[in-house]
Amino acid sequence: MNIYKLFLFSVNISLIFCSELIQECEILNSYKIRNKFSLETFLNQFPRLEKLDISGNNLKGNLIIPNNTTLVELDASENYFKGKFVIPDNSEIGLFFSNGESKLEILNISNNELTGDLIIPKNSTLVKLDARNNHFNGKLNIEEQTKLEELNISDNRLNGKLIIPPNSNLKTLKISNNLLHGNLDLSECSKLEELIANNNIFDGELNIQENQHLEILHAINNGLRGDIKIPKNSNLKEIYLRNNNLNYSCDIDIKNDFPGCNDQLRTFLFIVIPLVVLIIICFVVVMVKKIGNGNENK
Repeated sequence: MNIYKLFLFSVNISLIFCSELIQECEILNSYKIRNKFSLETFLNQFPRLEKLDISGNNLKGNLIIPNNTTLVELDASENYFKGKFVIPDNSEIGLFFSNGESKLEILNISNNELTGDLIIPKNSTLVKLDARNNHFNGKLNIEEQTKLEELNISDNRLNGKLIIPPNSNLKTLKISNNLLHGNLDLSECSKLEELIANNNIFDGELNIQENQHLEILHAINNGLRGDIKIPKNSNLKEIYLRNNNLNYSCDIDIKNDFPGCNDQLRTFLFIVIPLVVLIIICFVVVMVKKIGNGNENK
């Protein structure tokens, strides 16, 4: 039987696999996960596997993803994988050494102990990568001609400058709680819709002038400086940039946290409205007195 989807629920127990095409589930008694888990050895036993979930199994060792597999989706989150991590490379050189092309599109390696650089190689087939809450302590390198649309690398120790190649396919980028510095330049990220970059050490300028698709921008607790320039025909819906050194204007119709930009609303609520109420009360009192005086004269 060909297995297309396999879920490994816990360590050292019988496994349950489901064949998506025929919607049947069976118990697999002949294989047990061990702490020293080899993904390549495992996949050799399931050559047609497209989706694999090994999350939450306390697995240890290195996480090595072979190129020449049929895997499209892999969830290896919430384990204890350590060491450097390499994303399958579909470049000509990578294919020469691997004897196969990676088809991996969705990868979750969050909540492990992976270290080193995080490199998204040229011609990568990855569309979504979740690598948050690891120990990555090197550089983030996103090469050209990748299909990557969603990237979450929050809660690591990545350092250096954030460089996104021109014409990148990235739509969602979450990089909070790292050590990234320099400019936050999104001018060539024409497809980016959401950026969450809180709690880094960006100390340069913020450039979003050429980005008309950006809807959400959070870069709280950095050292950004210069002017905030909102592009014409911007799709921005919220922009949170407090605790930076930026110059801003309150004349924007965007949800924001700029100091003083919401003072007008507070003034209206706490001063104008009570004043109006007081005027109404005084008017009523005057009218009551007039009516009372009129009755006495009669």
